[in-house]
Amino acid sequence: SRGITSLTFTMMDQSVRVTDKQSTQNYNENNRKKLLKLFILISIYRLANAWTIRTQFDPDEYWQTLEPAYCLAFSNETTTSPLPLHPQQKYGCALTWEWTRRKISLSPAKTQDISSFQKVIQSAQTAIELALHGPVRSYVSILPTYWYYLGCRSIFQWASKDDKDSHSVLNKGNAGNRQQSYTTNLVAYTKQFVLQKSTYLISKGPVFLHAVTVAVPTDLSVWIIASRLERLAMHHRNDIILHWWQSWTSWALIFTITSWFNGYALIRTYANSMETMFLMVGVALLGPELFGDA
Repeated sequence: SRGITSLTFTMMDQSVRVTDKQSTQNYNENNRKKLLKLFILISIYRLANAWTIRTQFDPDEYWQTLEPAYCLAFSNETTTSPLPLHPQQKYGCALTWEWTRRKISLSPAKTQDISSFQKVIQSAQTAIELALHGPVRSYVSILPTYWYYLGCRSIFQWASKDDKDSHSVLNKGNAGNRQQSYTTNLVAYTKQFVLQKSTYLISKGPVFLHAVTVAVPTDLSVWIIASRLERLAMHHRNDIILHWWQSWTSWALIFTITSWFNGYALIRTYANSMETMFLMVGVALLGPELFGDA
């Protein structure tokens, strides 16, 4: 009888483990579906948020991202000067000291007839001078805007090509349109639209890009972190059904998307906005190590 009882408890324990494993898998699958839906909904919300922001908050939203990305993407590659150019001259735009800092070239110090202590001091000075070479900020924060500007440059070059068919469509009016195909008309008006809106695409496009690549991942990371903490607080019980107003996750998401400062500054092209996104995504990914396995 002891053997039968032991076998029964063993089978029950295995059954509970299988049930918990299946329950966890179902929970994770439901979360993935929710995550995709939330990504789409929050993206729409943040894009509308970016469209409503039409003011300037701080000069750094230009100097930290827009200006250096523009300089790299639209650099003056036709310069044939044999002398090394300063970045201001090479790129043809204004860069702050954060991006133009360079070490001062000093004449090599004499190493003869000096003590070992003085050699150490000179080595330290050399190391400090080398550390002062190059920009203060990392280029990682400007990469999305830089890649966007590269795409804009290609589109502008395409739209600027002198296409005889497109030119005739735009100038001949209805008579010309009847003689041209629908595709030719579409290409012609697309080129015209791109050239007319080029300034808007350059100035406002990165804000829309940040709305999706920075603000949305930040909001989703808050939701993921709250979801993990809520599940830990309920001791992994999946049989508890909470209404949205009873859930930590819902309120955490509501607070982050309705935060005035997030709506006003997070979508802007700051390096700090990118750093905030990386921090929140890192905490969300390190959830099991920080809070425990949920």
